[in-house]
Amino acid sequence: MFLLDSMLVGGIRFVLDKVAEAAAAEADDEQALREDLLAAQMRLELGELDQDEFTEIEADILARLREIHARRRGAAAGPLETGAVSGVEVNFGGDHDD
Repeated sequence: MFLLDSMLVGGIRFVLDKVAEAAAAEADDEQALREDLLAAQMRLELGELDQDEFTEIEADILARLREIHARRRGAAAGPLETGAVSGVEVNFGGDHDD
């Protein structure tokens, strides 16, 4: 009975991990956000949305895109990009009389 329980829990955990990965990938999908913005623009032109509704949708999508870019810049930032200097080494070669 214990073996079945552990298999069931393991299977459920696997599925939930895959769902979480898919949700994270979708949340970071810039192309999907751009398509959503384009769809909102089309709905505005067709009269399905008024300007206030479109402005709200646009602001949300642009904020999400900025968050994605900020996360990517933060992940790619090295020590110099974050403003931290860990040390400096200087070597002089050649004639010291020059």
